[in-house]
Amino acid sequence: MLLPLLLTAVALGGGNGLVMQHSRDAPFWVGVPQGWVYKDATYPSDHSTEFWRAPKDAKSRLDIEVSACVMCAQPMSCVLHDTGCGPAPQVIVPKTATQRKRLDKYRMSYVLGGKGYPEHGLVWVMHDKTGVIGFAVVRVRLPAAKAALAEAILASFRI
Repeated sequence: MLLPLLLTAVALGGGNGLVMQHSRDAPFWVGVPQGWVYKDATYPSDHSTEFWRAPKDAKSRLDIEVSACVMCAQPMSCVLHDTGCGPAPQVIVPKTATQRKRLDKYRMSYVLGGKGYPEHGLVWVMHDKTGVIGFAVVRVRLPAAKAALAEAILASFRI
């Protein structure tokens, strides 16, 4: 059953209608369209899964997964041969992504599909002084005509 998010919300500027929400399970904040319904689908493991849905459009959604899997966010050469280790958001981006953009050493955005409800995504490799400590994947699905809103949601994500 989906429940309304009962957390302190902070409205974002810019007139995009987003309200900042804080995760119940992971250290992130994200702007969510006002009125969207929250669900925590996390189960005991090394990751959290939380999502929001538009109340009147079941296809419009925001999914966020945060994982402590260190090797999942590094090149295969690191996994197999302990060489070339470091942040590699590109290994998490779906291979079928139609657009990819490297934002910095730790983040990569992508678009999957183009018509209907394309997936706008962000992969963020988490790190500290010692190196990679996990990753987050943010997925937004909205009608193609609302691509700017999808990008605003991704741009609001902080971890």
